[in-house]
Amino acid sequence: MAVPYSDEEKQFLREHYGRGHTSEEIADALFRISGVRRNAGAIQRTAERFGLSRTVGQRIESTPQIDDLLIRLYRSRTHLAVIATQAGRSREWCIRRAATLGLSCPRSSLRKPWSTEEAELLETLYAQGYAPRTIRDRLRRAGFDRSLGQIAAQRRRTGLGATARETYSASEIARLLGQNISTVMRWIRTGLLPARRAGASGNNDRWIIVPRALRKFLSTYPSYWSVSLVTDHYWIVDLLTNGAGCTGAGSAQDSCGVREAAA
Repeated sequence: MAVPYSDEEKQFLREHYGRGHTSEEIADALFRISGVRRNAGAIQRTAERFGLSRTVGQRIESTPQIDDLLIRLYRSRTHLAVIATQAGRSREWCIRRAATLGLSCPRSSLRKPWSTEEAELLETLYAQGYAPRTIRDRLRRAGFDRSLGQIAAQRRRTGLGATARETYSASEIARLLGQNISTVMRWIRTGLLPARRAGASGNNDRWIIVPRALRKFLSTYPSYWSVSLVTDHYWIVDLLTNGAGCTGAGSAQDSCGVREAAA
């Protein structure tokens, strides 16, 4: 006899079914929630009873909540990868919907190359641990007018602050996502965020999470976190795009999918 769907499973289907996730991802997520393994056919039939559909070519409608999210994130020039993940839609869908809403991001004009003095100041500010917006403000006070996109591109080009992370602790994830450590530990204990133990210490840093697992969690459960709470915008872009947030030595992608020149 089939096991009835729990309220949490039903809510998950309503939030995520038909939004770009594969049948295997949906089944895995439901299994982590309830411990019951459901096949793709059974999931599809249940989703159809809820009025949900994954018909190929079907137009995916927006909602007032998603429109509000797009407006807020576009106006703050959030990276397209982050917008798509938070909205639970594809990047192409977000671009089309943003155009319908009259949202646009002007192309930045080309700027002069970085001077030696400017580049050295940028290196010093990164070494001192300042956040990108603070770095931008301090550069302006020194007479150098650079956008956040240009600063990010220069950072990538020179390797400033770039460290290839192999693992994260639970405490680090809590800090980076702006969440309570108890929230992150609940994700781990319920199996939503795969992690492994590293020793038998009693603190939260005994849990080790690899970037791939964190990236899949953030993409599968966009309603569980908020970009507005993330403490490092460039880190989340790097993570979600697997290090391809800016392609090429001198460009950065803005929320319209436009490459911003960074001379």
